Amino acid sequence: MVFRILWKITRADWGDELFLDALRKEYPQIVLLGAGYDSRAYRFAEFNQATKVFELDIAPTQNWKKKALKKAKINLLENLTLAPINLIPHVTHLKVEPGTELVICV
Repeated sequence: MVFRILWKITRADWGDELFLDALRKEYPQIVLLGAGYDSRAYRFAEFNQATKVFELDIAPTQNWKKKALKKAKINLLENLTLAPINLIPHVTHLKVEPGTELVICV
């Protein structure tokens, strides 16, 4: 049990650092595959000068997130796009051009 908790904390910290690093380097966009209930775009909004954030996940998860934000009276960020997608058929066919920088956080 302790290992699972530490793994989740470490994984979250690592993801936060990757996200913050991309913001510091002013990457033009960040894409979160399977974003779920991720809140990085909100938690680190003050560090985001111009990066567009795209959260990809299944529609039911994103609909829940939109409802939760509305209930909390939190507006969707201007630089955040929630894009519903079923990732299962696409992941096996993911191709990246040589020389392209790609970071996938799971």
